[in-house]
Amino acid sequence: MPLAQVLLRDFNDYFLQTAYIRRLKAGGSYITGVRITPERLQAMERMAAWCQERKLDPRHWLQSLFESRRWIFPPQWNQLTSTKHLAKYPNLPVSKPYQSKIEAERVAGQVRRGVAFDVNRDLSPVTEAIKARYLYYQESSRCQSQMRDETMGYHPLSTVCARCPRARECERELRAVANFDIVALRQGTITLEQAVVQERQHFYERR
Repeated sequence: MPLAQVLLRDFNDYFLQTAYIRRLKAGGSYITGVRITPERLQAMERMAAWCQERKLDPRHWLQSLFESRRWIFPPQWNQLTSTKHLAKYPNLPVSKPYQSKIEAERVAGQVRRGVAFDVNRDLSPVTEAIKARYLYYQESSRCQSQMRDETMGYHPLSTVCARCPRARECERELRAVANFDIVALRQGTITLEQAVVQERQHFYERR
């Protein structure tokens, strides 16, 4: 699906979750969401291009526009590329609607492919978006400090980590906290089963 269509679908999902629309529905109004029009698709294309010029994830940026409005009103179509919002963006949390949407898409993709997600091995779109935000605002040290709770640390297949000036330091710290070769697992040079064996060996060596 073209990115503009994905973004418009995201916008529609978030639009229906705003307090404004919920009140209208509670009052008996019939709301089906925003209509897909060429003008709105073009607005999403412009927003996507604007975000990509700044190395921002357009889908993550879009949800942040709703988050900054506390999910009361949706952003206007002429407010999708707000330079004022850039100052707020690094301090906004990743919204639960966005996390739920990305997680549902990830699980659906795994079901189609017949694979299971493993936090020690796989890249996550949510953590990639968080890392990209830290990198854009030159907060790589903060990104590294959040590896246990939020960013999961260095990943050799991450396009964000590849651009990060603290990648080597982050990799060393990640290796130090793991009881197996987590970087090799993320690279795909060892399997999950081999990682489990390494972890067990580490456990018994310490006893």
